[in-house]
Amino acid sequence: MTWVLVTGASARGGAAISRTLHASGLNVIAHHSQRSVEAAAALVDEFNGQRDGSAKLWGADLAQTVAVPEWLVALRPSHCICNASVYRPSGVDDVVRANEDIAVHVTSHAAILAKLRPGLRSVVAVADIHVERLAAWARPVTGLERLRAFLVASRSMLAVNPEFSRTCP
Repeated sequence: MTWVLVTGASARGGAAISRTLHASGLNVIAHHSQRSVEAAAALVDEFNGQRDGSAKLWGADLAQTVAVPEWLVALRPSHCICNASVYRPSGVDDVVRANEDIAVHVTSHAAILAKLRPGLRSVVAVADIHVERLAAWARPVTGLERLRAFLVASRSMLAVNPEFSRTCP
């Protein structure tokens, strides 16, 4: 059984990525935060309804120090999609929110990858940054900005089109 961990799996791009990977035959560990428990549980139920035992749920607040559970390590996921984000609007000068973003995107994902490293064959890191900026013409611009997604497989790095999740079935 090949397992993939998808952080932030319950909504938007994370759900699309999870569905695509599950449909391709991979087993999915769907990470969620406290605010997305129901959506993540529904996703795991959907997957297990299609293939019994093909999905598991992991809840953790990645804005805090993360402890990767031993049951997850024991599954030896081959792939990790680092997709979780805070995904709340913030001003460009909001240092507190910036630190939350760093905790999720860098610190927690690094801790997860370090714990899972022995079995990992590939890693995809997706940065979802939702900021509010004042444009030159003084009109607020809000929304999700997908900065980049990187696929790291073996020793090569391939930049992935940030719009890939919109084209997933």
